[in-house]
Amino acid sequence: MDVSDVSEALNTVEYFQEKMTEESEGSVEKEKLIFEFDSSSEFNKFSFELKRMKNIQILDVHVFENKYVVNIGLYPRSYDKVK
Repeated sequence: MDVSDVSEALNTVEYFQEKMTEESEGSVEKEKLIFEFDSSSEFNKFSFELKRMKNIQILDVHVFENKYVVNIGLYPRSYDKVK
């Protein structure tokens, strides 16, 4: 996902999750998004903020030279795991 900063990345995650909630109608498919950050401080801030959000999981992190590539999975906000 081509974003310019952490705030924009978080807004994108919230947008996709909200859209999923509106369109889910009982289905529980996971959406995957990939973000790229230029510094460890941006990556750290992003991952810290993701931990506060519901139904989001960091799937994978890769470091390529000076880039931090984060692959996340998200479910609709209203999704609750079946017990």
